[in-house]
Amino acid sequence: MESGNESAIEKVNKIEEFDCWGVPNIAEFAKGLTSTEIRVIDELLTHDPKEKWSVVAERIGIGERRLRQIRIKENVQDIVLHLRLEAMKGDLAEVYAVLSTKAISGDIAAIKLFLEHVANVDSYYTLMKKQNEDFVKHVMTALEQIPAEQRLIILKKMQDLTDTYKKSH
Repeated sequence: MESGNESAIEKVNKIEEFDCWGVPNIAEFAKGLTSTEIRVIDELLTHDPKEKWSVVAERIGIGERRLRQIRIKENVQDIVLHLRLEAMKGDLAEVYAVLSTKAISGDIAAIKLFLEHVANVDSYYTLMKKQNEDFVKHVMTALEQIPAEQRLIILKKMQDLTDTYKKSH
């Protein structure tokens, strides 16, 4: 993918999302956004769902309609979603521990939620495996188009990269 055609989420993935205190590092991905859009993102990250949008708009200094226009922009939604998901990762271990404890103790709702989560994780890995298989087929098809001596060099480099990755993880 060309760097000029990167999606907002791809750009966000390249930055350091949080500073050393765990606060979203909005300045890193603010390039291309207006100061109002940045303020809206900041508000969306800390927004209390009970608070009316008119209050948020007033605090930012814009109208409710303009706030909605910014909130529905795809790149703004991508950035907010990504940062919220990243922030939640730190709590997942605790949440899973509580959920599994409740499920083990016989809480029917917890058992159901736990099993649904396991099914979702299984579906995700099945999808990833399928996508990986498709990618490998694509690479193999591309390699077949390359002369044998160059193909051997490429395959050797790919193997070296794989070995290096495995050693580091």
